[in-house]
Amino acid sequence: MKNYILIAFLIVFSKVSYSQNICVVDVTSFTDTTICPGDSAMVSVFANLVDSNQVFDFNSGTLPSGWNTTGTFNVSSPCEPSLDNTPYYWAYTAGTSNTPQIVTDSFDVSCGGIITFDMDFAVQSQSAPCEGMEVWDEGVELQYSIDGGVTWITFQYYAPDGNAWPDMNYMQTNGTWLGVPAPWSTTTYVPGGTTNAFTSWASYQVPIPPGAMGPNTMFRWNQPNSSGSNNDNWGLDNIAINSSPAPCGASNSIVNWSNGALDTTSFFAVPNGDTTFVAYVYDTLGNLQCQSDTISINLFDGNFNYTLPNTAGVYCPDDSALVEVTNVTNALLPMSYNWSTGSTTSSSYISANGIAPDTITYYVDITDGCGFTVTDSVDLLVQQFLNIPGFNVTDQVNCTPNGAAQANVTGAIGAINYTWTDTAGNVISTSNPLTGVSTGWYYLDVTDNVCNTSDSVFIDSLSIDNLGYDLADTLTVFCPFDSIYAEVTNLTNAATPMTYSWSTGDTVAGSFLHAGANKHDTILYFVDFTDACGFTRSDTVVLVVNQLLTIDSLVMTPTTSCQGDGSAEAFYSGTNGTVNLQWETQPNWITPGDGDSVDFNPWLMIGSGWHYFTVTDDVCQESDSILVEMLDPPVASFTASPSDGCVGMDVTFTNNSQNTTQFYWDFGNGNDTLVNNMNSMSQTYWNSGQVMLIAYLDATQTCSDTTYLDISVVTCGCTDPLADNYNPLAVVDDGSCFYPTPEVIAPNVFTPNGDNNNDIYFFETINTVEFELLIMNRWGNVMYDVTLDAIDLQNNVGWNGTAPSGNDAKEGTYFYKYTATGINGDQVSGEGFLQLVRD
Repeated sequence: MKNYILIAFLIVFSKVSYSQNICVVDVTSFTDTTICPGDSAMVSVFANLVDSNQVFDFNSGTLPSGWNTTGTFNVSSPCEPSLDNTPYYWAYTAGTSNTPQIVTDSFDVSCGGIITFDMDFAVQSQSAPCEGMEVWDEGVELQYSIDGGVTWITFQYYAPDGNAWPDMNYMQTNGTWLGVPAPWSTTTYVPGGTTNAFTSWASYQVPIPPGAMGPNTMFRWNQPNSSGSNNDNWGLDNIAINSSPAPCGASNSIVNWSNGALDTTSFFAVPNGDTTFVAYVYDTLGNLQCQSDTISINLFDGNFNYTLPNTAGVYCPDDSALVEVTNVTNALLPMSYNWSTGSTTSSSYISANGIAPDTITYYVDITDGCGFTVTDSVDLLVQQFLNIPGFNVTDQVNCTPNGAAQANVTGAIGAINYTWTDTAGNVISTSNPLTGVSTGWYYLDVTDNVCNTSDSVFIDSLSIDNLGYDLADTLTVFCPFDSIYAEVTNLTNAATPMTYSWSTGDTVAGSFLHAGANKHDTILYFVDFTDACGFTRSDTVVLVVNQLLTIDSLVMTPTTSCQGDGSAEAFYSGTNGTVNLQWETQPNWITPGDGDSVDFNPWLMIGSGWHYFTVTDDVCQESDSILVEMLDPPVASFTASPSDGCVGMDVTFTNNSQNTTQFYWDFGNGNDTLVNNMNSMSQTYWNSGQVMLIAYLDATQTCSDTTYLDISVVTCGCTDPLADNYNPLAVVDDGSCFYPTPEVIAPNVFTPNGDNNNDIYFFETINTVEFELLIMNRWGNVMYDVTLDAIDLQNNVGWNGTAPSGNDAKEGTYFYKYTATGINGDQVSGEGFLQLVRD
């Protein structure tokens, strides 16, 4: 909420007896105002009953007692009428030796107040007696004197140009005044016929300055200089020195208001609509002395008016147009603006966005001083006429730079300029058409008297377009890792020599295309071939891998126990030409020549294990494998309890083997045994080792199974370096650590006398990490209570013999209690007496 202050100055003239009051009410320019809905306005008056000698309206033609004037003047209405259409003081005839002034009597203005008066300056170059001032020092000074008129001090100077300054020399700096060079006294700076704030009657209110506040103060209006007789005329009316004598703050008037507010000079009004107020001034006897003019407060309704164009136009897609909100009326200032462009002033440049034609809508929020907002918009019309609808192109023939392009330009305004550039940005022509160029991209920039536009064109080559050749679309191989030859042949209409670039890496007309490991695949190969002009064509060849030979399945018959009575058979299809078959055992498959190999199918009377089959025809080869299983084979299996622990660990092994009657144990600790039962075994381990169990089918030991198990042992013991039995070789803590007990040595006397010898009472401790100490006097008062850590104990921290108050403790016997905490948390407590001696 905004707060507005409306001040109505009421100057009431009366005789000292208050029997006959002459009342004049003067309301400042803030009387009528417009505020925002919900805002408040403070209405305030300055009401005062003063001696009638302190006011004068010139209507009687006789100056008040103690007032005087110099220079020639006239009390009438020689020029324009005054504000109340009554006679006024007019400096009728002036001269350089006797400039006009009007001087008041001495008044008690110790309490301050306001000087009010009406004033008017004549307009420069009018006929006498209405001829105005034109030189800087021909204005009017408002001055005061506190020494009976011997010394005058200016506190307001009304210059001829309509400006008011603290004194006449306020704007004199470095030999200039308001930009006018010296000498100022002869320089005209107010042209003839010029009007300003002072060239018509108006009321002025000037606070009495602090320096003038005293019991005997005079005021005067003085013209310091004049160009001559009947020149530089000015006038005064309705002068009032509105100030009461001491005691300050004593009220000699009562102000009541038309809205019911009583005995107050001000109040806050929060009107719901347009409202008027009148202030009534009474003397202390309750007699009405005067009333103010009507004070009006109007509520602003936000219905302000303004001018904003609906559309703005530009021709070019990179142009901008300036639009502005103007002619704002019926608005409460200040106004604020928020454009969608980001501008916050009344005007904004709205820009096209590179497209033509186009219509872009821009928005503006217009907000008055009350916060009422109106949103409006402006359409920016982008209407570029200049255009390049297309090109007429002549392609290059062979390697001769004989290509050409002509731009079709429409909508040009005025002269047309053409600029052709190549891909490197070099200007190659300023004519249309572009001629004598090779194949490639070319860029055109066209400018007329308004806009410019750009486009590009590609000039192709008939050499590469007419190229003829043969290249297979698809080639087929039947086996993975096979290759086939592809070649570009039968070239026609080519500018030779030709160059080639295959995706295989070859740079000749032909290339081997290689299959991968997949039996069925489609692989795409590329080739670029370029003629002598540098024109390139691209083509592709699809390599199809389609292996027909396949092994449909392998079947086997398992062996009985460890016998060689199994078999394996292969079923295959898709052969082409002569077929070769090969069965092999695993040793021969991994290392040829180390195992069995046969060339018939099926393979009979074979032992258990992996067997490998290969079929080869005139085109490809295919392989597969099958495990010939064994019925009821020996299975070696055992468990260890425990399997890991500390050095010297006893381990029990449980045999869980199957289909077997004889066992060989290698315990990995240097011990082994051959047994024919499944009894458990026990061993002691001082080092880690690996245990092996071989389970034989029978005593012939011709068929077996083997399994292994690791035993891990480590050194165990106390791993805490702080323990008494710390073992640096131990890697596992077995919980055997034991720690030293805290030891405390308590002194029984100390002498805190400042001689740096036994000045601190401290305990010697061993194997202690924390020490709690409490010292009390004989009456049980705590003198020292502290908890110390190991560092404090090392530094002999202790009691210095002072009480908690900071004073020295008295000599005598004191009681102590302590608790010492060891490395592992063990605690030792104790108590006793100590003797404090100072001498």
